[in-house]
Amino acid sequence: MASPAWFHGFLHAFTRANRYSTLFSMSDRDLARRGYDRAGLTRSFITGIGGH
Repeated sequence: MASPAWFHGFLHAFTRANRYSTLFSMSDRDLARRGYDRAGLTRSFITGIGGH
């Protein structure tokens, strides 16, 4: 049986991916309003750095 820590890590991995998919689906104007830019967002997604 998997431990609670394993489930936490598993769900945390999907939370991060969901955040990026939400941000990537936004327009450039909406990203700028939230303090992101598309180039920086793409860089942080590729390198795995959390960004903002």
